[in-house]
Amino acid sequence: MATNKNPFEELFGAFNQGNNPFAQNIDWDGLVNTGRQNAEAFSKAAQATFQGTQAVFNLQAKNAQKSAEDISNFVKSAGASSNDPEAAVAKNAEFAKSSLEGAAAHLKEVSDLAAKASNEASEIINKRTSEALSEIAKQSANSNKASKKSSAA
Repeated sequence: MATNKNPFEELFGAFNQGNNPFAQNIDWDGLVNTGRQNAEAFSKAAQATFQGTQAVFNLQAKNAQKSAEDISNFVKSAGASSNDPEAAVAKNAEFAKSSLEGAAAHLKEVSDLAAKASNEASEIINKRTSEALSEIAKQSANSNKASKKSSAA
């Protein structure tokens, strides 16, 4: 009867036996530390994104409440206005104009807030990426020096 061997066990089994030449040169503590730093950076970026999203939702709620109040006040004042059709049209036009201007201002405010949150999260990830690349370059330089010393000996 043939035994089925796990190909992953065959491939990675040498790591446990300590005779894998590639595993001997790996800085396992550094690798774990890099993973921890990456996880921390992603956690900070996610938190910044969440806080930005929460701020956008709060601003949208505030804007919606103000718009509802403006509409309510307009309807109340329109009902109490005189029977002059020209005055009513002018009042409607003024309300429409102020509503559109307010909506445009709210849109700009919301988009600026969202962009700020996005930029903050991107800066966190970019900083960590730069740090990781510097760590890789440093580790590579140290490995090259060690290889040259062992070759010369």
